[in-house]
Amino acid sequence: MKDTFSFKEEVISLEEVELSSNLGSSPKSGPLFRVILTKRLDLCIEKEKSSLAEVDLEETLLEEKTLSFESTNSQASIQINVGIDAFRDILPSGFLAIISSFAKSVGFFDPFLKHFSLPMKEVSYSIMDKIATLFSSIVVGCSHIKDINHKLTPYPSAASLFGMQKFPDQSGINRFLNRMGPEEIIQLSLTFEAILDKIALFQDKEKVDLNVDATGLTVYGNHYQFVRKGYFPKKRGRRGYQLSLGTTNSEYSQILSLILDPGNISLAARLWDTIYEVAEVLGSLERIGVIRADAIYVIGPDIALLIGHNLSFFVKGNNSSTAKRILRELAPSYDDWRRVDKTTWAFEVKYLTIKRCPYPVRTVLTKAVDAKGKIDYRHIYTSFSPKKMDEVEVAISFRKRTDIESIIRDDKYGLHIDNLRTKNFYGIWAYLFIASATHNLISLFRKKVLFGTGIEDLGIQTITNKLTDIPAKFEKEQQRMKILFPAGHELARRFIQGKQNNHKGSVFPLEKKLHN
Repeated sequence: MKDTFSFKEEVISLEEVELSSNLGSSPKSGPLFRVILTKRLDLCIEKEKSSLAEVDLEETLLEEKTLSFESTNSQASIQINVGIDAFRDILPSGFLAIISSFAKSVGFFDPFLKHFSLPMKEVSYSIMDKIATLFSSIVVGCSHIKDINHKLTPYPSAASLFGMQKFPDQSGINRFLNRMGPEEIIQLSLTFEAILDKIALFQDKEKVDLNVDATGLTVYGNHYQFVRKGYFPKKRGRRGYQLSLGTTNSEYSQILSLILDPGNISLAARLWDTIYEVAEVLGSLERIGVIRADAIYVIGPDIALLIGHNLSFFVKGNNSSTAKRILRELAPSYDDWRRVDKTTWAFEVKYLTIKRCPYPVRTVLTKAVDAKGKIDYRHIYTSFSPKKMDEVEVAISFRKRTDIESIIRDDKYGLHIDNLRTKNFYGIWAYLFIASATHNLISLFRKKVLFGTGIEDLGIQTITNKLTDIPAKFEKEQQRMKILFPAGHELARRFIQGKQNNHKGSVFPLEKKLHN
């Protein structure tokens, strides 16, 4: 090892100076010292270490070990030769190649190049390499940042999809997220909006229904930046963050707005922040169709603003005792209730006065019976008059808000957004931007590529946990790839057969807007 040591020294100045002691000696009798001022003194062994590691790797590829398992039954005895292969023709996820190619074809990564920059030294990997690594980790279902070392880094074929010889390990991605600050969040917000403009599933000038909700991201420990105690259902006393989301209400939902806050934020304050962010994405408030919001957003001034801006809405009442009070005061008979389904009924309350709201608001009372026979009473505020929509239609229409609850559930368990990748607040927010953009891309992928295969209805959770978990043999030559899935895998077989049976779908047609 001693031959690998080397010293580097940069001389700034060289001069003789006279040092005098304060112990009474005269200056003339003081000794002269030669002082060398240097900028740095480094011990350089990195180059030699890396070359040794490469030699060890090549030698390891050639080595094999033999394992022998002896048994009293000679037929049960077995000898196994174990070795290491570079795995250059194996993809850990065949669908990673398909989804990443689809992403490039619609210009998914272009806004990052245009709008995002980070003052971080690039040595082996560029900023785009690290963004591609985060994107890939989300697609293949890495639940924690350390999973990058096991699901991506060992596979050079997967890295070659993005022009890399090897994915960076999790430490490099962690440093990347830790460098995020407020300025980078502003850049990523602009990037997110530009990506959405490329991959949005709604048409220009089309009204878009909006779901507004929030979810808690809880943590253990006090070392997370800006972490606070807050309201987290069924997790009383926990610390964490609040994530406010605005999503489209459609078959293939997409996220239009996301805001991250410390856990103690008043979520009602984020209702209009979310609405205005979505309006900016769409171009105007007039483009917003029907707004559906949970009970956490119901206060009189917000209802008044919704009515004042002439916005259509369904909002769940925030207090079940209010529903019970309405029930006592009006005492509806059995015939007054209209059946919504086997376990739900609706009653027309008509117009009520709400605190701090100058307008009377139409209200519908609902009664639902759960599996244990318990009756739950709730009320819904809406802007629709009884002539436009009766009480049953109101109850059914409000149920569409469950789409955002499905998104939150799928993203927590499919994209693993609740497993925070860093303790830096802005790094967490940056990761959520990339995860949400990936969610939107997968929604487009489901409609444009999976449609017609019989697996287009797979949720995000199933896609990242099962579909993108299918390994494949891989060949690449210039602009052509060959991906071979295991013949016995049901999802892979359904995808291939579905594309063969649907020739139009196998071309993966894209609208002109996607190429703009």
